[in-house]
Amino acid sequence: MVWIALSVPAYGAAFTFLGALARKPLNVAAAFVFLWELALGCTPTALRKLTITHYLLSLSPESQPLNTLVDLLGLRSSTWVSVVSLLALTVIYVWGAGQVFAKRQYISAAE
Repeated sequence: MVWIALSVPAYGAAFTFLGALARKPLNVAAAFVFLWELALGCTPTALRKLTITHYLLSLSPESQPLNTLVDLLGLRSSTWVSVVSLLALTVIYVWGAGQVFAKRQYISAAE
């Protein structure tokens, strides 16, 4: 339940931020998931820590097929670091989306 309670707001905030920035948010969201999350999530370097997936998988180690290799290389974050990082990412993305919405000028179709 903790995994779901942290993943839904984190990804929801990320997609809200990307949707506020882009003219075609569906394309940007697909690129975010496939290019950023999946590509960096599969690298065995420190770049993994730039993804939401890394922290979610650190909370749920049984979902990783290479448990022993991941543990051996030290690629998993601790539970507290994962929880704090997911909460911080959620707050940052929501704040960023709020900043974009506050500064963007919208034109009504009725005018």
